[in-house]
Amino acid sequence: MRHIGIDLHRRTVVMSAVNDSGEVVSPVTIECQNTNAILEFLQPLKPFRAVIESTATYRWLYQLLSEEGTILLAHPAKLRLMIQRRAKTDRLDCQLLANLLRINQIPLSYIPQTIISN
Repeated sequence: MRHIGIDLHRRTVVMSAVNDSGEVVSPVTIECQNTNAILEFLQPLKPFRAVIESTATYRWLYQLLSEEGTILLAHPAKLRLMIQRRAKTDRLDCQLLANLLRINQIPLSYIPQTIISN
């Protein structure tokens, strides 16, 4: 099983994956509007679980990926409380999310039913 951490921004998405034994797939940065490239990155990683931090813009990505694998939302405030570090980059953030998902330590956020049923 692959565990994918996704750091979502307004224009880009940064993704990294780790398998059950901790081997890392190098992070990639993809333009948000290039949904085909996002899906192409994920295709060889199936089956996977992915985590996205619950921000104002996560819904389109959640809907896109939920047909491809299991998608979880991380609670941003609880995540910040858990992780206090000086170095913060998009590549580190997505790798950290992937590893937290691998060890089942993601603080989950509520997913509205309207997102799940669409």
